[in-house]
Amino acid sequence: MRARSLTILCLGLCLFSITEDAHAQVFDYADDARLKGRGADLDKDRYRPIDDAFFGMSAGVSIPMGQFASDDFRNPFSGYAENGFYFSLLNGFQKFGRHFGVGLNWQRSQYAFNNDAFSQIYQRFLPQLSFQSWTEGSWIINGFTGNLVINVPHRIIDVDVRVGGGFGRVFRPEITLEGTDRNTGFLSYHWVQGQSIQTDVILGFGMNGRIHLGKTFDLLLQWDYQRMSTTMDIDNLYALSIQESEELDQQFELCNIGIGLGVRID
Repeated sequence: MRARSLTILCLGLCLFSITEDAHAQVFDYADDARLKGRGADLDKDRYRPIDDAFFGMSAGVSIPMGQFASDDFRNPFSGYAENGFYFSLLNGFQKFGRHFGVGLNWQRSQYAFNNDAFSQIYQRFLPQLSFQSWTEGSWIINGFTGNLVINVPHRIIDVDVRVGGGFGRVFRPEITLEGTDRNTGFLSYHWVQGQSIQTDVILGFGMNGRIHLGKTFDLLLQWDYQRMSTTMDIDNLYALSIQESEELDQQFELCNIGIGLGVRID
């Protein structure tokens, strides 16, 4: 009797152990599945399918820097450029992996010429004359660059960092300076610097922040720094009759900050 009871007890313990083990395995499998599903959801929330290409346009403010923005009369290379604007009709790239791509960028920047600062130095040294300066046109810089692009994708916002180089085309406006005698009103000083156009190498780097508005469109926040140096050929006309040509080495630095729209292409 005692042996039968021990046998039954042993069988019961074995059955209980087997049942508990199966029960534990079921929960382990459920937990694994749940964790895997949660991981998939988290991964889905964090990442999205990779886009093959991007194309965007933007516009905003353009800030001249360095000698280009200087109005120091003691610096013969001062550009007297004021804050201006830019627009870009080409900001795009093609990816060849998850994070890397090659792209093209074209921007047009325009700046007014600070005529007051330009004429003040002459007013200071020749106070008997009244000087006035004006320009025909504005400083205009067109920059076309090829870039290496590093892309950091995210389901909410992509970040693109680019660095590259290409060609820049600069339009220097025609500048006229006249001085009239304060007492008689007669024209006593006349100087015209003719318009000059030059093309040279331009380098730059920049960044996009692209906020996704849907499956296709992005709100584009763009920032770029560009730099180039070139020699401007300038024709001078003095006293309405004396002509003289000169070469002026000019450096251009600018920072463009703008907003626009873009399209992601799968």
